[in-house]
Amino acid sequence: MTFQGKLVVSCQADPGDAFFGFMDRYALAAQAGGAAGIRANGVDDIRAIRKVVNLPIIGIQKVSGDIEAVHLMNDTRYGLTAGIFTPDKARAQRVLSQVNAGSLYWNCCDRVSPRLPWSGYGDSGVGLTLSTYGIQTFTRPKAWHLRSPA
Repeated sequence: MTFQGKLVVSCQADPGDAFFGFMDRYALAAQAGGAAGIRANGVDDIRAIRKVVNLPIIGIQKVSGDIEAVHLMNDTRYGLTAGIFTPDKARAQRVLSQVNAGSLYWNCCDRVSPRLPWSGYGDSGVGLTLSTYGIQTFTRPKAWHLRSPA
């Protein structure tokens, strides 16, 4: 991610750490300090942080398996992008096919192609840009019914 000189602040702590459970306060401080985004451990921290700041939040966490990963990836109001890192192409296709997001990434997260549609799900699902699908969004077809004079 590039935020042109702004910081993405890590609001992460493991259970037992003195800072664990206070991620919302650190997120507020990060936003007040001009942070461009927040990195959080997982769902509980993301929910707490989302209540107090209006910044992009990325959740990075270990999961027990693919079922939990899909569940956590879909546990959001948004669905613009999602990614998975694995050397197994079949596994990536299987997991990503179950994720509710408009753009899916396998072993990358930084590409946008003008030939592919850019869309989303949920609160990220308003509109469509790029590709012929995006162009069609900005056009309005007309039906012409003509009859030649007799």
